[in-house]
Formats: sequence, C-alpha cells, structure tokens
Amino acid sequence: MRFILLIIFILPACAWAAVCDRAKLSYLLETAAAQENIYAVQFALDLGANPNGVTEPISIKCFSGMPTASPVMHAASHEDTAILKLLLQSGASPNTGCCDTSALQIAKENKNSEAAKLLKQYGAKN
Repeated sequence: MRFILLIIFILPACAWAAVCDRAKLSYLLETAAAQENIYAVQFALDLGANPNGVTEPISIKCFSGMPTASPVMHAASHEDTAILKLLLQSGASPNTGCCDTSALQIAKENKNSEAAKLLKQYGAKN
C-alpha cells in the first residue's frame, strides 16, 4: 500500500519537473531574444525550446514571480530582424501578445518597419 501511495505522489512530481525543465529552455530563449543574442536563440531552439516562449499555464507556474515575455515581442523591439525571422521560421506565432499589446504594435511603436513587414508576412493581424 505504501508503495502505491509513493508512486501516486512521485509520478506527478516527475511530470512537473519535466515540464519545468522544458520551460527553462523556453525562458532561456526569451532571455536570449531580449539580449539580442542570435547564437543563444539558435542554441535554445536546437535544444527544443518553444519558439513562443513560456506560454503554457503549468510552465508559467515554474517561473512564478519572474518576468516572462514572448521572444517574438522582444525581437520585434530590436532594429535587427534576424532573430525575429529565425523565431518565425521556427514556428513562433506572429500574433503573440501580452499586457494589451502585440509584437506588431511594438514594432510599429519602435518605428521598425522591417519587423512590422516581417510579422505581417507571417500572418500578424493589426
């Protein structure tokens, strides 16, 4: 009986740890995009990071209290669009948003017409 109870409590903990490990890669991706480090962005994507960043509710719990934002939103704020293009080519959503703004709005606010054009090419909506 104790063995069964142990399994019942350990399996969810193991699943939680696996989710948090995957979320760490996505957080690495977000940080790399924010810091404009294309090599770290590529590395995180190669390791399996979600190109949309930390998005799943259970993953967000892993980073309770830590700031997270979409890698696409970070990349849209930068003048160089190489990271934005890499993220979009890797399957990131051009329509990600947070806090009543979107990646497209960020690109427009920063007068980054290249980023806005790229986001629209990948299906960003106004």
